[in-house]
Amino acid sequence: MKIFNFYLFRISRNWLMFLLIILLPIAHIYTTYLQYQTNFQYRIGVVDQSDDQLSRLLIEQLSKSNVAIVKQDTVKELEDKLISNEVQYALVIDQGLEQDVLDNKSFAKIRGFSLTDDNNSIPLKLKLNSFLSSTKTIAGIEFKDISEFSAALSRLEQTTFNISEKYEGDKIKDNYIGLINVLAFDIFFLLISMSLVFLKDKERGIYERILVSPTTSISYYLQSTFLFVVYGMIQFFIAHGFINQLLGTKVILPHFLQISAGTILYVACLALIGQMIVALSKNMKVGVSLLPIFVLPLGMLSGQLWPREIMPTFLQQVSSVFPTSWIVMFNKSEVLYGLTSSELLKFGGYFTSFLCIGVILIYLVVKKDGIKSV
Repeated sequence: MKIFNFYLFRISRNWLMFLLIILLPIAHIYTTYLQYQTNFQYRIGVVDQSDDQLSRLLIEQLSKSNVAIVKQDTVKELEDKLISNEVQYALVIDQGLEQDVLDNKSFAKIRGFSLTDDNNSIPLKLKLNSFLSSTKTIAGIEFKDISEFSAALSRLEQTTFNISEKYEGDKIKDNYIGLINVLAFDIFFLLISMSLVFLKDKERGIYERILVSPTTSISYYLQSTFLFVVYGMIQFFIAHGFINQLLGTKVILPHFLQISAGTILYVACLALIGQMIVALSKNMKVGVSLLPIFVLPLGMLSGQLWPREIMPTFLQQVSSVFPTSWIVMFNKSEVLYGLTSSELLKFGGYFTSFLCIGVILIYLVVKKDGIKSV
């Protein structure tokens, strides 16, 4: 275990690397937890081209709800804010709304749209329809002119309608899943970053100076992979304890053992990804360029940083063949429902298959032009 002991001492002696391994997951988890605790305010972007009493009344009623109204001058500005998520719902009121309702036309001049239908946008659409139905009911009364109709609208000022989100799930469990997925991403990032230490030694040809007895390239990769797993699990146990402290949870032993077993397989897969980067890279420049290609896309597509469901279906299918997605699905199934024996075998098969393929690929690369025995 000379390689293992050497790099264990070397990384532990590097205080910056050691602190990153310990503190980065803690800091990332804590900032994510704070985001979970903030009260989100739904923002509605409005372009009021009608600017009559009815449109102003509608905007006033919306303002009384738990939403923020963001007025825009043009539809293009509103679309840009919707795309950049500065507003969650867009409302365009075309010119002549009040006259349109008075004439009892079937389509009022209001257009509403959002990027996705969620727990806020769907009730909002229903309540807008309810508001318009009320105004049409008033408009059904005989009025001499639009001024009398405008006066009748004052009755609506006595009513309010609220837009709110009712959370139906188990918030503690969902927060736990979100934080454990953030931890999975941090372990991924740090372990792949650790591979650059090995790549730097490979580039400098340092092996002859650190090995004091004959060591084959396969032994080198096995020992260094074991080191990856050890550091990854150290991160997991420390950060998992921190998550439990934040949420006030206590995971019972059977569930914790299953989550730990899944994490060990996940970390082993990450170790092989790091070793493949070392084996395939000729120098540090290549390795550093491969780092963002592996980490960020896989972390984003797999759902470690946000729900997978917001990604296009095609990208979800592409990411589903990587361990970063398997650990997300594994944790979600275990925490929310409890894994059955068949599910344990399924996920175990995924991880072990990836490990076998990774070992074969590394062996082929090493056999061709890898590290020579010294």
